Amino acid sequence: MLGILPEAQIWLQERVEGRLLRDLLALGGEIAPFEATGRALAQLHRIPTVALGMPELPAWSIEDEIAVLTDALDRAARVRPDLAAALHELSADLGARACALAPGRVTGIHRDFYPDQVIVGPARTWLLDLDLFSLGDVTIDIANFVAHLREFGLRRWGEAKALAGQEEAFLAGYAAIAPLPEPM
Repeated sequence: MLGILPEAQIWLQERVEGRLLRDLLALGGEIAPFEATGRALAQLHRIPTVALGMPELPAWSIEDEIAVLTDALDRAARVRPDLAAALHELSADLGARACALAPGRVTGIHRDFYPDQVIVGPARTWLLDLDLFSLGDVTIDIANFVAHLREFGLRRWGEAKALAGQEEAFLAGYAAIAPLPEPM
């Protein structure tokens, strides 16, 4: 760390060598960086918040995630009234499914974890943009990452499981350090 500017809420860090994980999203692409990313996230989830000097983290729950999703789908329904009924039905269905998930371990979570938040170097993996770091269910970070992979596959190649190899590597990397929540 080079320094902190508390008035601007900025932490200055040295430049690191590596590639953004998002640049490695490819059909049949490398899987090792995704496994390393899973391990790095599991390690983040294992750090006691007291060790970070942050014993009083803000809380973030599955219900908070549902509220964000509901708001986004409500906004989409206003922009696309022709899809409003389907979007409201989707919102209700996703909310019910999220509430039905078995609770995962509660610890410090990234809260905005997806491939743009990771730099993979030759010997180390860096997790970026921890400004939303909160106390919450590890399922939020894991599911958010998987959802981004699936959304990218759907948008880019028309197939949600297009990046299944990278997804499986990420989950295997995580499971090598910490148990995955159920069901995953």
